[in-house]
Amino acid sequence: IHPPRPVPAGLTLPANTPLREAMQVLVQSKSPIMLTEDGRVTGMLTEASALSALVAERGSAEGEG
Repeated sequence: IHPPRPVPAGLTLPANTPLREAMQVLVQSKSPIMLTEDGRVTGMLTEASALSALVAERGSAEGEG
C-alpha cells in the first residue's frame, strides 16, 4: 500500500458532489476538475466525462418510468 499523495494544485471537488453542481463548476472553470476522497485524487471530471455521466443518468431515469 502506497501512502496517499497530496492533492495537486488545481480545482478540486469531493467525489460525491452531485453531478449538476459539478457541471456548473466545470462550465465556470473551463478546465478539468480533480475529484477527491479522503484527501486524495480519485478521478477527474472533464466536459466529455460529465456529458457521458449526464446521458447515463438520464437514460437510467427514463427506464424507471
